[in-house]
Amino acid sequence: MLTLISPVRLAAPKPAADPKEVEKKLDEAIENALPKIEDAIEPVNDLTQGIDLTLRANKATSAKVGQFGQLVHEVGVQIHPFRNHNEMVEAWLGATEFHRFSDSRNPAPMMPALSLKAVSEVCHKQYKLVHMTAPPDWQGHAQAPKFTQVRTDYDKTETVPQSVIYLLEDDQKNHIIVQLNEGHLSVLAHNDQKELVDEFYGKVNTWVGENNFYKNKVLSYNGYLDFHDGLKASKTTWADIALLPGSEELIKANTTDFFANLELYKKNGRFANRNLLMAGPPGTGKSMVNDILMEELKGKVTFIYVTSKSLTGPEAVAGIFDAARQMNPAIVVIEDLDMLGAAGRENSTRRNVLNEMLNQLSGVFDNTALVVMGSTNSVSQFDEAMLGPLRFSTVVPMPLPDVSVRERILQKITSKLAMAPDVNLADLAARTEKFSGAGLTELKELAVQSAIHAGSFASERRVLLRKEDFEKALEVIHLKQQYLEEARKEQVNKPG
Repeated sequence: MLTLISPVRLAAPKPAADPKEVEKKLDEAIENALPKIEDAIEPVNDLTQGIDLTLRANKATSAKVGQFGQLVHEVGVQIHPFRNHNEMVEAWLGATEFHRFSDSRNPAPMMPALSLKAVSEVCHKQYKLVHMTAPPDWQGHAQAPKFTQVRTDYDKTETVPQSVIYLLEDDQKNHIIVQLNEGHLSVLAHNDQKELVDEFYGKVNTWVGENNFYKNKVLSYNGYLDFHDGLKASKTTWADIALLPGSEELIKANTTDFFANLELYKKNGRFANRNLLMAGPPGTGKSMVNDILMEELKGKVTFIYVTSKSLTGPEAVAGIFDAARQMNPAIVVIEDLDMLGAAGRENSTRRNVLNEMLNQLSGVFDNTALVVMGSTNSVSQFDEAMLGPLRFSTVVPMPLPDVSVRERILQKITSKLAMAPDVNLADLAARTEKFSGAGLTELKELAVQSAIHAGSFASERRVLLRKEDFEKALEVIHLKQQYLEEARKEQVNKPG
């Protein structure tokens, strides 16, 4: 069983010796120590030869080897004089007075993977890295840095330091200390060398701007931004959505066409408003519009997908918009704005979130390369402030589909299914007057279920949809609608 190794205690200071003599003896001591170190770790190395430690079956072995490597590292750093934070600062900066700059300038607070990667890259490649250590607290002995796996693309992860202190030297032999602690960034320097700290943050910000692996991707917000893998595989087109005349052109003018002419907009008005609110009953294609735009603008625009229930405080709202501006051109998609924008739902948290949203939409910020697309089921209940100029002043109605659109939707969703001669899609479209696109998809799924249950197949694994399958599906849906209608009436007529 692996156990922690007690920290090495340094002997009392000795009288100053000749540096050259010390260097010579130190080289000899290190040369004598290396074979002993190799002898100590050789048995562990021999036992793991031929074992793939990345396999799940070897997880326990990998953990033991990893712990052993960590302990070896800890013993190594214990001989370094910086046994605690204050000793390190005083010795490396050469003074007891130093200035501490906190995490207020974290380069990517909504994207921790990007922040960790940026700091690691700048420290290792743009400075002379003299030492790395990670004390568990300010008084404990130095130990090995903590590392973590971060996603740097859909299918790519990298190992970067999570809790670490870097001792850095620049080209002019100036010294700074950079500390990462669970994602929080601090930089230390002499009181009169603030420019060194500003230079470090400038390099980090430049790296983020040039190497932002989130840019032009589809992201989702759940406490922080991460890659969103929920795009539908099937292609969705404008013909699949029931839009009023002119609505498609209005959406395109404020999205695809807007981004295509972005440079012209920048030259002719910094604060061009491009906030759209899609309003209509559930299932009418509001999310489908987002799917279409994500496909049409793939690789050109950063998409940030948010649901209003995840906006738990004003800090989240501000962080999302800051990240969107950092990665512009960008579209922020906010689903279910009813929960945030509806009038009459007063509480302090909602009001603070709403105020921050209003400020981000039309405050002092430059939103030229930013489009905000919200959706709601009932625009009539919205807070008036949300619908004011430069906020969600453009409303795109998303009504239920008419009979011709319903027939087109039915044709599309059944195009890969075998249909019996007695199925009449035009008749079905006429009988589904209040059905949304989602409702028609539910109708098709229930018909498939009926065909499978009845054993109606055109081939071994392909169902044959008959008229009676759609009739049974309509019956199930009508029973559901009838029950819900009666339940609503009982709720309205309930005493008290």
